[in-house]
Amino acid sequence: MVDLDNFKKFNDTHGHLIGDAALCAAANVIRDGLRPSDFAVRYGGEELMAVLPETTAELAQMVAERLCKQMREAVLFPDMRVPMPHLTACFGVAVLDPNGDETSLIDAADAALYRAKEAGRNCVSL
Repeated sequence: MVDLDNFKKFNDTHGHLIGDAALCAAANVIRDGLRPSDFAVRYGGEELMAVLPETTAELAQMVAERLCKQMREAVLFPDMRVPMPHLTACFGVAVLDPNGDETSLIDAADAALYRAKEAGRNCVSL
């Protein structure tokens, strides 16, 4: 689960057009960083979710770390004469328990996401 850091403040500071560009850039970072068997969705607001079937916790965490770094480097708009706002995100990584279901997986990812926020944002929590 991915949540863009301080997105309301980002939107208020840079405007809704840049906010929309930020959402698109974030979605592109996630989509471009996944395998063909993976998929990403907008979960709500500025939250996104990536599903990586048949992936270990360690590999999922490595993917999330890479995506977190790529998010910081995302180009939000091509006009380089304008100061570049930076985009960061929290990543909550969870693995489906053999006895779990989609609700327990989302709950675990959400809990990990909140730990990432509590750790200072712009990071990954498993």
